[in-house]
Amino acid sequence: RCTGWLAGTGTLLVLAVASSWSLELIDMRARDLGATSYEAIGKMLYGPWFGLVIELLLFVLLSVAQVTFLVLLGDMLPSLCAHAFGSAGGVCTRRGSIGMSLLAASLPSLLSRLHALRHVSFGSLLCLTFLLSIVLLELVRDVFSGELARAEGATTSAVMPLNSRSWLAAFPIQTAAFCNQFNMVQVQQELRQPTPERLATVRLASISVCAALCCAYGLAGYAIFGNAVGGDLLDSFNVRARSDSIRLRGEKDPLAIALELGKGALAGCLVLKVPLLLQPMRTIALGWASCLGCCGCGAVDPDPSAEPAKRCCSTNARAQTVHVGSTIVLLGGLYVASTALKRVEDVFAFAGALGLMVVCFVVPGLFAFRPAHSVARRARLGQRLRGGALIVLGTVLSATSIYAVVADLLERA
Repeated sequence: RCTGWLAGTGTLLVLAVASSWSLELIDMRARDLGATSYEAIGKMLYGPWFGLVIELLLFVLLSVAQVTFLVLLGDMLPSLCAHAFGSAGGVCTRRGSIGMSLLAASLPSLLSRLHALRHVSFGSLLCLTFLLSIVLLELVRDVFSGELARAEGATTSAVMPLNSRSWLAAFPIQTAAFCNQFNMVQVQQELRQPTPERLATVRLASISVCAALCCAYGLAGYAIFGNAVGGDLLDSFNVRARSDSIRLRGEKDPLAIALELGKGALAGCLVLKVPLLLQPMRTIALGWASCLGCCGCGAVDPDPSAEPAKRCCSTNARAQTVHVGSTIVLLGGLYVASTALKRVEDVFAFAGALGLMVVCFVVPGLFAFRPAHSVARRARLGQRLRGGALIVLGTVLSATSIYAVVADLLERA
């Protein structure tokens, strides 16, 4: 989606601040209530049905996000294999690419703690940083070669979106960059010496890095291509690389080589995202299985702080079996869904518009309006003001995004 560099940057900064507020509210309520998860806060404050709604929203959103990543990998990897291995790369089909991606993600997906997945998260960040370095190098090359002028309205006419609908439809995508609310309580539990100060540092650092990366990608894209930039920055580079290859009459263009390396980095990032999103999905699924008593085990551990598989089973051996089995089932379901669907953009847009802003902003905002509070009255008032602002923001973003998605579908119909 093309939002214009000023409107897009402004929206990202607003969402970054709102996400920081929502994470702070989740942290405070988890401390007040002794909750062990994001969903558990909802259950304690508003009852089991409210918690179930949160779990359903999270499960659907995480599933759709992973299927979207896998579909992108299925579209991206065959061409990468063809460029890297020539005729031998033809064996890398769309289904095979998705299967290989899930196989690569399967081992880290078995890990059950965020702390154990820190290397996976760091690897994903390195891939994104490498891709950004390629984009910035291309920007530097254009500056020194004087080619920025060929961008259509390089920086002046790309200030605001060409049409408001593109901006509205981009809200779910921009919100997804900061969507880590469901992991906040687990970070609190696994962090050494989880003081409010240390958690505030973690919260602000993660939000700042996400905002900086997103703004850097967007501003570099508009600086290079202006209004000619597409919703997918790599596609814009693809068009340029093809035109440069024609101009060079078959010679190897450095941009084309860098573009392939950037695609490889993006593919690596998408593969590493799967374990990070599968973990909360598995926690929710095992929680449901524990409640229904369908884990195949003879007893249920009453300790709510136990890991999900151990809540299902009375022995460690059976807990490990349930843990591995549920991971395999979820990965298999993702494979079936991603190979069956070829166009998931509309599904992701609908799921994002309907549920993403609710999970990120509306639900944390609601957390501010229930007791018990362990803070002073003045602090409670500040929390409720922030909570009200989050509810309004999430509701407005959801409504406008749904309008934009439905309007786009009707226009294409």
